Amino acid sequence: MSYPLYAELYEIDGAIYRRPPYRGATSQDNNKLPVYAGDTADLYDDDDHEEEYQNDDGPDCTVCQIPSEAEAAKPEPAKARASSFTSPPPGFGPPPGLAPPTRAVPARPSIVRPSANGKATTDPRVTQEGDRRWTASTEVDPKFHGLLIGAKGKQAKEMESATQCRITFPGRDSKSPIIRIVSSAGQENVSRCLDRIEALVITGIKSGHINKRPTHFAAIPCNDPWVRQRFLSFKELMMTSKDVHPSCMMEALFPSKLKLHLTICMLQLQTDQEKDLARKTMTMLKEKYAKRPPLAVRIDGFDIMNDDPTEVHVLFAKVHGGGVQELVDDIKDELHKADLIARVEKQKVKLHMTVMNSRYAATDKDGNPSHTYKDRKPFDASWIMREHGDWDFGAFTLDRFTICTLSTEDEKTGYYECFFDETLN
Repeated sequence: MSYPLYAELYEIDGAIYRRPPYRGATSQDNNKLPVYAGDTADLYDDDDHEEEYQNDDGPDCTVCQIPSEAEAAKPEPAKARASSFTSPPPGFGPPPGLAPPTRAVPARPSIVRPSANGKATTDPRVTQEGDRRWTASTEVDPKFHGLLIGAKGKQAKEMESATQCRITFPGRDSKSPIIRIVSSAGQENVSRCLDRIEALVITGIKSGHINKRPTHFAAIPCNDPWVRQRFLSFKELMMTSKDVHPSCMMEALFPSKLKLHLTICMLQLQTDQEKDLARKTMTMLKEKYAKRPPLAVRIDGFDIMNDDPTEVHVLFAKVHGGGVQELVDDIKDELHKADLIARVEKQKVKLHMTVMNSRYAATDKDGNPSHTYKDRKPFDASWIMREHGDWDFGAFTLDRFTICTLSTEDEKTGYYECFFDETLN
């Protein structure tokens, strides 16, 4: 993709030429990008950036200082700039005898957009305000804002530095799609910034690796009485055994027996339309699998999310059963096709039932519940893995699907609040 998109044209002896795009930076023209910072889609960091922006309304924008109206009114010192011309300078032109034939050149309409003060710009997306201020706004689905901001604001700051613009994103809790761009360097800078934003979004869509902030999750409830009883027996062992590591003897590490479930995938459902689409997708899958024999699920053995059993954040029970993997992979794939998945993963669903999680016990310095990773403390599960690694939670028939809202609890059932809860058969 070449930039800028609005190439400059000029005429020589009746022939129309396009000025080649800028390929380097000079001291006379600070409004152009240097060759090493060309306008191409940058690689982006898809790490979870929520914690870095916990109390932030947007990225710090310190690269481009926007002048006040008083400063903007001051005359700008003259400097050499490239200019468009319609006739060649002395001594410039085709060799004698090779001049192009004279022909009529139709007038080419200019693409202009008047601003509030009557001035015009050559990019219809950009508005000029005063002599040294150019602005634009663009609508981008909020699910892509994290991609444009990047981890710790890195991506946004790189765009600001490369284009000499100030980019303002909506606050982290806002659902507004409006991103605003301001520059005192020139209209071309704002145009390039808009192009970069568009290119990044297109790259994100094509890659399918956009991580959205999850709001819901698809799950299979583990409400079998025997499974619950075996979970309570395990919890009691952890709280009373003399051999277990002290870091495991915290009741807050364990979920409620009423919330035990098999996680299928995380979802982002912000609107009623998205919820309706998720409901229709799950109903279609229910009808597909209702005609098949019931699926038996067995839960036994432990595993961890990392390689060091002495530094564990999540301990989960493993799931076994013929046909179950096909079912959950099908659910994830159909929800992904509907663009409802919050975190895209290429591998198959890793079915598991969480039995201990450091996130449940995380607190801040004042002892209040915390959702930030830095406040989580790992526990030592080496004795559990060594002595009880084959713990049997029992078996049950898979007969129920749910879509649950994160961090909620149904007052009647003790399970999560669900807007979809259907039996399979």
